[in-house]
Amino acid sequence: MVGLMVRDMAASLEFYQRLGPDVPEGSEAKEFVEVRMESGVTISFDTVFADMYDPDRKRPSGGYQMMPEFFHSARVEIPRAEQPGRPLINSGCRR
Repeated sequence: MVGLMVRDMAASLEFYQRLGPDVPEGSEAKEFVEVRMESGVTISFDTVFADMYDPDRKRPSGGYQMMPEFFHSARVEIPRAEQPGRPLINSGCRR
């Protein structure tokens, strides 16, 4: 399982859904969501866990807060404009 603490559940689920996992309808309104991927790995999205158990926690600022990697089995050169991540960037996803 991979657990992600997110600030905005709807935006987070929309982003990850573009990567392929099926997200159950209505999940954007929940505080905790689990999504099982085809690989068998479960990703959990949580907006409250850390704050419930550590109310003094400070959110990280600056730099990368996380850097997930997704691998594709294809070993071909893909023109930049056609790269799989391009629609995410063009849709306005922030780094």
